[in-house]
Amino acid sequence: MSLLDYAFFLSVGIASSVIVLSLTSGLGKVRWVVRAMDAFSRQSRRQMRLLSGAPVIIGEYRPETGVIWHNLNRFADLSAGEKRLFEVQTLDLRFDDGRDLHRIQLSPPDGPERWFDITSREHARGHDLFAVQSTDLVQARQSSRAFVSALSETFAHLSTGLVVFSRDRRLSLFNPAVTDLTGLSPEWLATRPTLMGFLDHLREKRVIGEPQDYKLWRERMTAMEAATSKAGFLEDWPLPDGRTFRVQARPHPNGALAILIHDVSPEIKVARDYRTEVETLRAVIDTIAAPMAVFAPGGALYLTNRSYDSHWGDDTADQIDVPDIGTVTRSWASKCMPNSVWGDIREFVVQTAQRSNWSAVVNTMHNGPATLDIFALQGGFTLFRFAADPATTRSIEEETRLSIVNG
Repeated sequence: MSLLDYAFFLSVGIASSVIVLSLTSGLGKVRWVVRAMDAFSRQSRRQMRLLSGAPVIIGEYRPETGVIWHNLNRFADLSAGEKRLFEVQTLDLRFDDGRDLHRIQLSPPDGPERWFDITSREHARGHDLFAVQSTDLVQARQSSRAFVSALSETFAHLSTGLVVFSRDRRLSLFNPAVTDLTGLSPEWLATRPTLMGFLDHLREKRVIGEPQDYKLWRERMTAMEAATSKAGFLEDWPLPDGRTFRVQARPHPNGALAILIHDVSPEIKVARDYRTEVETLRAVIDTIAAPMAVFAPGGALYLTNRSYDSHWGDDTADQIDVPDIGTVTRSWASKCMPNSVWGDIREFVVQTAQRSNWSAVVNTMHNGPATLDIFALQGGFTLFRFAADPATTRSIEEETRLSIVNG
């Protein structure tokens, strides 16, 4: 028999297998098979090296044998107590429950608590297992929950309602003031409604200001919900029961959205009462014939009467920017003959020390001499009254009294 009729046995040394090569096809095929097996051997060693150095614990679960761990170097990083707990808890897992990810907690007596996420991949003979340590992730979530709990306890004492929506626009946090202000039940809020569901529910309960253009307002809310608007909004909502809510919302860079609801009814009432007092005072001094002007403690023009506006040609009621004593006295000086009294007037208005009433005579270009009476009022206010005839000038107290009495 020739050499080509014999069978050669080539021991490759991988998994104790023996490769039987038939050389009937010639010696060239033998060389090709030897090279192929050498490449396979190198690839196997490379895969074993990668498997041993992988930063995860890799194993295989079979119902008949349990769990077999393949990269023992990584498994060796566990302490003795952790190894026992790891194997016990892994065997307790049900890999046929349809879940791909399982989390186990190790609390060994010889070390700190650690968590592992085990991913399973089913195959014909069992499951491949990949265990990744998730201690940092679990602890970060625990810290986050503790932080949210601390915030909730802090916000629980605020009178301002706070509602926080997560990135997916689900309610994730609210404080008791929200239920106190809006009447929404905590049970309903605990269902984590969407932002639009929250606003619609407020509208149903008539706890939302009805905008003049609801369609436009709805578009703004939708844009904010989609995080396409970074400006947020700040609005006052007058309610049918007489209250006024100031609602502020602003999207955050991480995608969350915080809404603050503050009852500003007392502030609105104070502002309305203040405007009423000012309008009443203006109506009173409008009945006085002499031009009059009142300045606030800081020097800003506070109030004038109709006679003042017509005498000096200033329509102060329509001015957006409130003029100060410097601007007003320069306007007065431009319509009068030169006089050094204007500087004294500016100093008197902003003076904070004890002040006394005084008078000065100015010579207007169109109406001749006039007496300028200056009165230091309570609270730092200053009243100016112009009298065209100094000889017939009466005191401000008498003229105001007669005006009120005569209607």
